[in-house]
Amino acid sequence: MTDRDVLTAHLTRLKDEGNARFTSRDYEGAEQLYSQAIEAAASAPGHRGTHPRADLPPQTTAVLAVVHSNRAQARLNAGRLMQALLDCESTLALLRHIDHPAVAAAAQRPRAKALHRKALVLRKLGLCAYAEACERARDGVAAPRQQQTHAAARSEGCHAPGAGVAAEEALHVVRAPRFDPGVVPREIRRGYVFDNPEDTPDCPNNILLLLHGAGDSARNFASLASRIRLPNCCTLALQGPMQVPLLPNSYAFHDFLESDMSPIVPEAAGRRRTDALQRARLAMEGLVAGLQGAGWRREGIHVFGYGQGGTLALELARSLAGAAGKGERVLGSVAVVAASLLPEDDEVASEMRGGGGAAEEARAGCGWAPVVITHGERDGVVKRAWVDASAAVLRGRYGCKVEVLTVRDKGNGMVGEGVRDGGRAEKDALLQFWARWLLQRAPKGTVEVQPPGR
Repeated sequence: MTDRDVLTAHLTRLKDEGNARFTSRDYEGAEQLYSQAIEAAASAPGHRGTHPRADLPPQTTAVLAVVHSNRAQARLNAGRLMQALLDCESTLALLRHIDHPAVAAAAQRPRAKALHRKALVLRKLGLCAYAEACERARDGVAAPRQQQTHAAARSEGCHAPGAGVAAEEALHVVRAPRFDPGVVPREIRRGYVFDNPEDTPDCPNNILLLLHGAGDSARNFASLASRIRLPNCCTLALQGPMQVPLLPNSYAFHDFLESDMSPIVPEAAGRRRTDALQRARLAMEGLVAGLQGAGWRREGIHVFGYGQGGTLALELARSLAGAAGKGERVLGSVAVVAASLLPEDDEVASEMRGGGGAAEEARAGCGWAPVVITHGERDGVVKRAWVDASAAVLRGRYGCKVEVLTVRDKGNGMVGEGVRDGGRAEKDALLQFWARWLLQRAPKGTVEVQPPGR
């Protein structure tokens, strides 16, 4: 029996144990077992990074997809809607990567279940039009008996307009986005600041997510939006879930201080920073899924981060690209200042040792995102080697289009800080970057339909 066979058997056992807990209505216990299976797949020997989709054989991928789908139902029953939605998206992403004919055929039932569960979540969020679209897509792959069962469940929920629209088109119709506080996962809901410059219920089709640095807050960082004011763009400043000890109104997205308040150094970090960062990344993935449900296309969701907020932005881009289909654009853009992926990350560390081979190991099934990293030439906090290794990983292994801009005479500050010209070159570079990637405003009264698969 090969290592892959052992892994598949282990995942199947954990899935079955989780199913038994679920049947006895122990949803928390079921979720824990499903999570153990997902973590086991992520730490499988020979697996690169946090995304197993490109590395595992079809049979193992199919089992993992079912685990994600079952965890979605457990989380749905427990009322954790955004996490359930994220698991549904993970299930569908996994199933898209199965190219073995027999396994792909057997995956139709799990796909139908995932679409059904996604529709249930969307209905609970009040996003009925998108739930209806999922149900039509699901009916295209479900057996007749399943269709009858799903139709009965559908009759009890809300009903969306446009029932005559074809399922594939309904999945891709872009309506005017509307912000709902419910789309912000509870892990990062505290202190967020949303600003729509148009001051109308309908929002622009671009939204810029603002991620602050260590020890800052969403409100402080949101003031940056008033200086940026990108056209056809609203902003959502998120606040780190971790409060910095002894410092009022100071938050972080991952650990960065030792117990004596000295900075954590990468050599002694262990998994403290990476584990906390992955929790924040999962919350951000839930937010992206929620924003899509609220009407934003992924191409209209942009992220701007400074310091560890920038690290989270890069981690989000890597995660979404690794889970996406080949050539799929997963975000509108990612712009970061004075940031890199964590240097203790396995892929970054391997790249810095010269053994990464990122360009040669490019993942055939990855999506992509446009990324720009600005780095001060006098930055003594974020080393240039970390930035270059991060760019190499994102380019070579995840297909992202990455630019690195060196800012002369600048240290570790925010845009314009500590630079004699007020940061004009850095500001201009960022504005030019956003000008290339922001969605244009659609003429009033038009309805945009994306081609299937985008």
